[in-house]
Amino acid sequence: MAIIKTAVSIESGLFEKAEKAAQNLKVSRSRLFGLALENYLTQLENFLLLKKINKVYADKADEQELDFNSIMKTYHINRQEDNW
Repeated sequence: MAIIKTAVSIESGLFEKAEKAAQNLKVSRSRLFGLALENYLTQLENFLLLKKINKVYADKADEQELDFNSIMKTYHINRQEDNW
């Protein structure tokens, strides 16, 4: 994987926390920033995927789905009673 050198500007307090974290983890500052960015992007992808999933399931059940759910509920109740 190619390494690209870049410059970013961050607040001094955040920089100091990053310095400490990098020292504690025994990684370079660059590695720490790379890990943090990778983690953030993964969380963002998961959030966007969850948003899409929630949108798909947000619609209300139509009459056919409600009828099917009722039939299946009755079926499972009856099966449960048969097993006792």
